[in-house]
Amino acid sequence: MQQTLADDSPQDVLARKFVRVTHRRPDGLVEFEFAIGERELFVEMMLPDRAFDEFCGIHSVTRIDDGQEDIALSAALPTFPS
Repeated sequence: MQQTLADDSPQDVLARKFVRVTHRRPDGLVEFEFAIGERELFVEMMLPDRAFDEFCGIHSVTRIDDGQEDIALSAALPTFPS
């Protein structure tokens, strides 16, 4: 049985943090998407490379690469009780 967000406590949902790097610029800035709770709802951010690494460490993020995009999308599909 698949667990849904409705099954999780608010603390569990808020503890899940995701980052997907979208571009590393020649000037040293990292463009990325940051999500809390749900991967599909994110903000776009930019930080210098060193600050980006520190940000990820402070927030204990799960890194999402392009290969995980399909996994994230399938996890977002609603589940219905049988």
